[in-house]
Amino acid sequence: IGVSPASNLNELHQRFLDEENYPTERDREYRTTRKRWATLLDRSAIASTPLTELRTMYNGGTFGGAGPQSILNTTLSDEDPDIVDRFRSAIDHLLWGDGDIVDRIDDVMDEDRYGLRGFKESAIMKYLAIAHPEQFLCVFPFTGDNGKAAMLKPLGLDIPPMTTSVGQRQVASNNALRDAVRPFFGDDAWGSSRFLYWIKEHDDIAPLAIEEADVDVDADPIGAAADDLLLERGFLDEIHGLLEDHRQLIFYGPPGTGKTFVAQRLAEAIAPGSEQRML
Repeated sequence: IGVSPASNLNELHQRFLDEENYPTERDREYRTTRKRWATLLDRSAIASTPLTELRTMYNGGTFGGAGPQSILNTTLSDEDPDIVDRFRSAIDHLLWGDGDIVDRIDDVMDEDRYGLRGFKESAIMKYLAIAHPEQFLCVFPFTGDNGKAAMLKPLGLDIPPMTTSVGQRQVASNNALRDAVRPFFGDDAWGSSRFLYWIKEHDDIAPLAIEEADVDVDADPIGAAADDLLLERGFLDEIHGLLEDHRQLIFYGPPGTGKTFVAQRLAEAIAPGSEQRML
């Protein structure tokens, strides 16, 4: 594990405890909530757990925020019995199914298998953190300011390439981070995650250079595209979500209104390599 020469994880851990007074009352409340949710995600309970509870788990910031889930909320809004059953089956397979966890994550990401519209990476990883805190941290996305890649950088740990599947890069990055901080927090996923966020947010902890990193962990490509295009971030997030679900979409409107320009700029944000895009 590489950290700045002036700091090591022992010193950082003690500094974190001193500055944050961990665990606070809020931390204890979050851990209590996770235990209650875990009973609702037990394999024997998923079929009877109210949909409102399942939605509460991935919405909001209790036990870590999974980010906006507007598409998944829309998918489940009518409470269509077939869709709700599919959602429960996806959670069951994710948490308790046969086979390797990498494959189960990828199964749930795939709508041709267990997936459904809007049930994507961050929500998937939050369910795993609730049900299996001994294995999964409360750091749910991979990219972005609060993603696992951003946590790996100040520790000098390798960042899995974006060419791997969602399941592969999520599990590899989760395991690397978990193993780095486990000596200090054991199976306390919430404390481990708070510590990692704390390290990332402190500019005085200098990261080691990582040669040939596969992802720019400081970048927010969708946010940068929204700024360049003078569009709301939520609009581009929705388009991105639709592309993940359907693989294609059509911009419709009069000539000269910027459809191609928006499409090209968003494509650059999603696929930075020019060899991954074509017009």
